Amino acid sequence: MEMTAEEIRQNYREAKYPQKQVRILADLNGCNVAKIKNILGFKVPADYTYWDTELEQKLLKLKKARMSWEDIAYKIGVTKFAAKKRYSMIRQREVSG
Repeated sequence: MEMTAEEIRQNYREAKYPQKQVRILADLNGCNVAKIKNILGFKVPADYTYWDTELEQKLLKLKKARMSWEDIAYKIGVTKFAAKKRYSMIRQREVSG
């Protein structure tokens, strides 16, 4: 994630439209809404998934297969922006490490 948990909570508190801000924060941080809601202290259904190594590998595999961002996002259950953001973060990690 790009932002710390405290930054996410502060951003949410200062938002004009807090409910919309949850999605925006998820997109900005390359994660799903459930992760942001969990950070904010909201109850999150057990069937939500978080980014883990397995999900990142699936993202890389789908991207390598030249699927569209829309299709990739649908298959892994995140927004197109979140998929692209996570892909970018993975690539940066590979370059720097």
